[in-house]
Amino acid sequence: MRMRSVAVAAIMAIFWACTQGAAQAREYRPVVFVPGLMGSTLVNKDGEQVWGGYGGVLNRFEQLAFPSDPSKDTIRASGVLENFDIAFGFFTVKAYGPMTSFLRGKLGDRLNVFAYDWRQSNFASACDLVRYIDKRQALADAARADAGITLVTHSMGGIVGRIFISYRAPAGTQPTAENPCPHQYNVSLFMPIAAPFNGAGQALKTLTEDVGFKWKVIRLEKDVILGVFFTVPSVYELLPRYGNCCRERAQGGFRAVDLFSIDTWRRFGWIPARLWNFRKEDRVPFVEARLKASQRVQQIIQTPLPEGVRFLSIWGHNQSTSTVVTVSRGQPGTKASQTWSEKSDGDDTVPELSASACQPDAPPIAERKPCSNIPDLLPLDRKMWRVPNTHLGLMEDERVQKTVMWALNRYGSIVAGARSLEDDEIPDDIAPFLMSSAGARSLDETGLAKAEFVNAPETVGSGATQSVLVRVIDGDGAPLGRTALNSLKVSVQTSAGTAVPASVSITSLAGHFGISYTAPKGPDALTIQVRLPATAGVEPRVDTLVLVEE
Repeated sequence: MRMRSVAVAAIMAIFWACTQGAAQAREYRPVVFVPGLMGSTLVNKDGEQVWGGYGGVLNRFEQLAFPSDPSKDTIRASGVLENFDIAFGFFTVKAYGPMTSFLRGKLGDRLNVFAYDWRQSNFASACDLVRYIDKRQALADAARADAGITLVTHSMGGIVGRIFISYRAPAGTQPTAENPCPHQYNVSLFMPIAAPFNGAGQALKTLTEDVGFKWKVIRLEKDVILGVFFTVPSVYELLPRYGNCCRERAQGGFRAVDLFSIDTWRRFGWIPARLWNFRKEDRVPFVEARLKASQRVQQIIQTPLPEGVRFLSIWGHNQSTSTVVTVSRGQPGTKASQTWSEKSDGDDTVPELSASACQPDAPPIAERKPCSNIPDLLPLDRKMWRVPNTHLGLMEDERVQKTVMWALNRYGSIVAGARSLEDDEIPDDIAPFLMSSAGARSLDETGLAKAEFVNAPETVGSGATQSVLVRVIDGDGAPLGRTALNSLKVSVQTSAGTAVPASVSITSLAGHFGISYTAPKGPDALTIQVRLPATAGVEPRVDTLVLVEE
């Protein structure tokens, strides 16, 4: 490899910084893992298992029906569902055991697994998470500190975690209908895996048509299964909220269906004929309240995360996933028929357009910004966070586990200098896209403003997209505002002076912006020039060399 002296010095400095960080003992912020729907074992008031094993489900499934008065519920969570034994142990489905075992082996007592009653509303589960932290002094103390805690979630657990984050409020805030559980706990890193941010077609499919093949294995009557799930508030809160999820045949074409109108449910015959422990006159008000709760979930998803919460989403794809439904209404008084469009654009449960989108009705995946607000991941190749596996298969996928650990190593440590990466914890198929830490290396302090390259890209093949993150501060060390950053002038040139097209992204963190460009063909050294806003007639400029190897 041919290197220029400046580049050699820079790379040696990076290497030294990384080895110094690796030499330190790594200590992680506490991590709370939140499983998804049906991801916690449940027992009744006598301690008998109601969910979590074949025998309990077969004999006591009807006890899972959620009562019309939640205060009379006697079911409680007893632990995370690690594996599910079918036919009394003759067949086992892996659940959260692989992921929790992996994290426990890496984090030890820093891992906290939050088991909860997944039947109740996600808003109630978020309150339970507040109480879970309240009861653990060390965890509560860490969550109140500026460093905060890390939330790693799967599936519906991502909704619970997002609501929990929204409940944070200043000390002294009194509970309200909108925020029944105000708390002062900080989340520094939020990592949802396969979260149905914009809902999932499977939820509507379960509530209106079919329980699916997996339930047939348990050998319970369909009416019994549906009768129970009709009472489960959390399932309604997973209804698809992405655009074009639901349409109706009309006059030789299609028209959109308002899934959250109770009139739609009446018209299509979707109001359950049986709701356990519910009076007949309470059926419609119950469904209507659950539809409003689902809309409220979407309002929270649309609200920007609080400043300081790093967010990184992982999801599955390349699996046939129920995404779009076409409804055909029959004779009055009969249930409408449904046709589902199956596409290889999800994890078999959550469509990619839901798990990967931070906003509803997001543009096509190729045009979407990464579902992350971490500045030195903008922009990065989307393949880093897309894993070709099933919804539950993601929990035992080594690529997912290692990616989670990579993020924890980089952003979940509270030890200074412990951000260096361990080779055995970087998935091979994403390693080429990672950026090496260069610390807060000041490149120029001319005038009253200066820029610091927080990260520099690794040497990668030509034609690959590279990113550089820059933090701009004034003479007092304060980050420049968004208005000033918008006036930055950035250019990228080869050693021969040929301009390389580059784009600039302003991040959500104060003073940060990213430079993205495509490496030219052949080995070369690129010069990146950053011209800062003129102050008192001085126009500072920052130059740096980045090696590009063919």
